[in-house]
Amino acid sequence: LAWIAAGLVVILVALLILQGFCLIGPNQVGILTKNMFGKKMPEGQIIARNGEIGVQAQTLMPGLYWRLPIIWSFTKVPVVTVDNASIGIVESIDGEPLPKGRVLADEVESNQFQDAEMFLANHGKKGPQVGILRPGTYRINSILFHITRAPAVKIGENTVGIAIAKDGIPLPSGYVIAPKALNANGTEADHKAYQNGQLFIDSKGYRGPQLDTLQPGIYFINPNLFDIKIENVAEVLPGYVAVIRSNVGLELEREPQGPAGTTGEGKLGGPIHEDVEKILITNKYTRGIWREPVAPGKYNLNAIAFSAYQVPTSAVTIDWASEGRIGTEVKGTKSTETKAAAVLYSFDPL
Repeated sequence: LAWIAAGLVVILVALLILQGFCLIGPNQVGILTKNMFGKKMPEGQIIARNGEIGVQAQTLMPGLYWRLPIIWSFTKVPVVTVDNASIGIVESIDGEPLPKGRVLADEVESNQFQDAEMFLANHGKKGPQVGILRPGTYRINSILFHITRAPAVKIGENTVGIAIAKDGIPLPSGYVIAPKALNANGTEADHKAYQNGQLFIDSKGYRGPQLDTLQPGIYFINPNLFDIKIENVAEVLPGYVAVIRSNVGLELEREPQGPAGTTGEGKLGGPIHEDVEKILITNKYTRGIWREPVAPGKYNLNAIAFSAYQVPTSAVTIDWASEGRIGTEVKGTKSTETKAAAVLYSFDPL
């Protein structure tokens, strides 16, 4: 009987030892969970960082491992793969709370979310992240980080993309289009066509519609940070010009004035053309109506920032006959500046 008991003990020990082995394959990530003999995690913490009881932040690379099975258990998950036409959107279930007013968590150094311990040690925030995963293969603790795949932004021929930021500094009062994000030295921030979301945030980018458009191509943009609205390019047909109204910047400051009206003798009291010229703008980054109309052609126009009104290049001339009759005659193209001034009065929406 003693030999039988000893044999059973040996078998149990052997089974226990065998159960403690775990082979992590080349396309797998190992996640450890500590079941006992450790401190409890603080309230609100989900991932263990210092050997507490619970799911561990540290992951296991491919290889053969052994842990005492009563204390430890293994979970094997596949590596995260993002194809060439997609991005990976990241959300963390643990970390520090998001700052008040923010929608997304700032990027922190974590080897592209592959080092969960580093992410938590660097005060990574809980919730959806500004950073994304570009095409590639990643070894990620998928219990801490939830990855959702989304298609990359594709801008086709004869279209433009208009970016609308969902996070950043609130849009200043009186603005329709967000001012450009600037570096600390005052230069324009190069956020790589909205693909570097953290640089946009660090450069104090504003929420709302952005001025710069996306040209035809493929872009890896976080859809939680930017909505991309795709519009057709603007085309001014032959025989027309376009009068452009800009929504960029603040409203142009000017004294309220207009045509003087008519005198008692039935004559115009002041030249309409001169009054119109007072409200035209030459700075295209000021809100108002451009002084110079746009010639025929195709333009990558931001339809939120600029409104284009097409008008024919022929003009109507009013002739005052000697008998007091008024006649009209269609003539050829006049100077663009005069024509633009005349057109402005024919568009009530302006």
